[in-house]
Amino acid sequence: MQLRRNKVTKLCAAGFEVDDSGEAHYGGPLNFICTHCGSKHFESEKVSNKGLSFYGCCQHGTIKVEIPDYPEELKKLFDLPEFNKTIRPLNNAHSFGSFNADVVNFGVNRPGPYAFVVQGQVYYQINTAITNDSNEPKSHGQLYIVDPEEAVENRIGIFNNLNPDIVKKLSTILSEINEHAKAFKMLYEEIKLQKEIAEEMGVDPLNLSLHFGIKPGQDQRRFNLQASNEVAAVFATTDDGEIPDSYITIYDKDQKKLKTVNAMDPNVEPWLYPIFFPTGKYLWHPDLKKINSNQRLTRSAYAKYMISIRDGEFNVILHGGRLFQQWLVDTALKVLKDRVNYLKTHQKQLLRDSYKNIDDFMKKFQTDNNANSIGAKFILPSSHPGSPRNMEQLYQDAMAIVRRFGKPDLFITMTCNPNWKEILENLLDGQTPADRPDLVARVFKQKKDYLINLISKEGYFGKCKAHVYTIEFQKRGLPHAHILITLEGDYKMRTAEVINRYISAQLPDPEVYPRLHELVVKHMIHGPCGARCMKDGKCSKHFPHEFQEETTLDEDGYPSYARPNNGITVTKSSGFVVDNRYVVPHCPNLLLELNCHINVEVVSSIKAVKYLYKYIFKGHDSAAMKIVDGSVVYDECESFLDSRYMGSAEACWRVLGYELHGQSHSISRLPLHLPGEQRVSFVDAENEDELKAAMEKMSMLMEYFELNSRDPKARELYYHQIPEKYTWKKISASGQPTKMQWCERKSHYNVIGRMYSVSPTNQELFHLRILLNHVKGATSFEDLKRVDGQQEPCQTFTQTCLELGLVKDDKEWEKVLNESKNYH
Repeated sequence: MQLRRNKVTKLCAAGFEVDDSGEAHYGGPLNFICTHCGSKHFESEKVSNKGLSFYGCCQHGTIKVEIPDYPEELKKLFDLPEFNKTIRPLNNAHSFGSFNADVVNFGVNRPGPYAFVVQGQVYYQINTAITNDSNEPKSHGQLYIVDPEEAVENRIGIFNNLNPDIVKKLSTILSEINEHAKAFKMLYEEIKLQKEIAEEMGVDPLNLSLHFGIKPGQDQRRFNLQASNEVAAVFATTDDGEIPDSYITIYDKDQKKLKTVNAMDPNVEPWLYPIFFPTGKYLWHPDLKKINSNQRLTRSAYAKYMISIRDGEFNVILHGGRLFQQWLVDTALKVLKDRVNYLKTHQKQLLRDSYKNIDDFMKKFQTDNNANSIGAKFILPSSHPGSPRNMEQLYQDAMAIVRRFGKPDLFITMTCNPNWKEILENLLDGQTPADRPDLVARVFKQKKDYLINLISKEGYFGKCKAHVYTIEFQKRGLPHAHILITLEGDYKMRTAEVINRYISAQLPDPEVYPRLHELVVKHMIHGPCGARCMKDGKCSKHFPHEFQEETTLDEDGYPSYARPNNGITVTKSSGFVVDNRYVVPHCPNLLLELNCHINVEVVSSIKAVKYLYKYIFKGHDSAAMKIVDGSVVYDECESFLDSRYMGSAEACWRVLGYELHGQSHSISRLPLHLPGEQRVSFVDAENEDELKAAMEKMSMLMEYFELNSRDPKARELYYHQIPEKYTWKKISASGQPTKMQWCERKSHYNVIGRMYSVSPTNQELFHLRILLNHVKGATSFEDLKRVDGQQEPCQTFTQTCLELGLVKDDKEWEKVLNESKNYH
């Protein structure tokens, strides 16, 4: 492996070599054009064997969304600074429904750009009455049937600080071109017409209703159609009192009634975002298909297509500023809810065995809260990103890497710089980085990938054995990456001299290192401390540190970095004087290369791994437990949706399909089970053939025993070491059904095996796991229970561990008790 050699010009006083004259990393222009859809990409987004065909826009030409030309008269409004500044309230004032969410304002007393953040779920409502009582203010579609001046007054009355001229102009345009506005006017005109006819004939007027989205399977000829347009139809109630069953119905009523709209209704998007969809026609619906395929076009794939950058078109969403942020968060939460709802409706197929683990928990909750009965259980599996079980498994994966290669050596935190060149040069006229979460996400991913490649492939700190990273998002919205690096033995930072070569916690001399000095002051100063980092009157990050002439290491290897009192200070605009005590540890050359906050510190313990996955699941979350109609209901799905925050930067990251976690090695998770208790999966429990086939399938553990019987090399490995030398794959012998089997690897692959963790309260399974960690070559469960070649096996796995002395020591039981705390 050829390690990276940096250009060197000067040796800093702290001991590291600095190239102060070099340029920062630049990912290149956004000028790689997709041959299928014409979207623009960075070079780093190319797929090696696909030429100029890209996945992140049109999935290599399999997606096409017919986007209509944006009306010229509306385009002109985007030239007005006041329109762009108030685009969210302007849009909401003209929408046909309401966007209901807990919008969190983290901007109060916080510097930085605007970020749209929502906590919990989003709900959509529409007023189902064509008119209100005279005393109630009109809203939603009702405002498209009243006098234009009255509509302007109503909208300004609901949303303060709107320019009346802009409101009037926007209202006029939408009234003329929006099919939903026309539909409301159509119903209103039909009501007036029917009243006139009824008066002339001396009869009661017909009861009319406006229908959006007639549900399938109905013969519309049975109903009394009065009028229709492209998005809706007006029906009169038949003599039998029937009207069509539709997704949304607007009634001839003089009272306000709000109806919650299903997020899967394709009309939700044009209802809520009339500025983005001014004609009122939807572009996506649940049954939309890919090109020449029966495969469904997912909502997230549609969103990626919509936010792709293409020359020669006016992409109104990318011009949307704060409304673009809302649309991104809304879209990401819809995608998230779609996936959670799928899991909620497929519990039996996905989570049969998991139910056993929470029954006792629910029974205790029932007793403590005097509930009448046990109700429904809804569990989020570990396969769902961000769920408690998912975070626990990621933590265990990271610990498997630690077990294999030792504790990490470096902990790096990299935060997005919204003023990176790649972001600024691609903004539209008048935009700031806050207006373009798409550019922020794409460029940050590029920089993150570059940094990891620099360290893991090019050997920036020496030969890298392993790495793990996770992506998080600040409350202000910007992404940051936490990265753990494990180095080969010869490159580990065990002395102050080696640490000083790479890490500094000092202000550089501005005369000698002018560019580095500027970047340290800009990105690597903590303070002055405010309420955000104060705890019990002290800075939670321990700033300011004490002055210290030299770097020292304590007995655990934790470094205290050199912070000499050398007289170099900086006075910030607030008048606050900064010296070396306020400098965040960093690698000067990485700071120069990446031009962003990049904290680099030596790791002294595995606590950094726990910090990386600080949301580790510890027992069942009581927030998921509720009493509904006297019954205990355990619903992790709703709890997950209700409790999470979603900002525009994270929303865009998720919409673009970027990974939130990554690591150098693939982790093979190995199941554990007692004899005859392997997990089986089947859909139809009454199908005997399917049930028999499922019961005959070999588990990974059972096949491990079979592998030891037939392959002497496997007997030299523990169960968790098997995936490094063998792969779990389908094998089909001639005339025999396909089965899964451990097969020897033909080439090296970065994979590590680990057994699933087991609660010590599950005594036999817990001791089975201990035995598999200490015994090689067992050919069966019974063989595993034999001690020193005895013919008769022990009765239990617990007894076997005692006979082997694996749990004889009191200290071992202390370890067990400490581990068990994670489960209670």
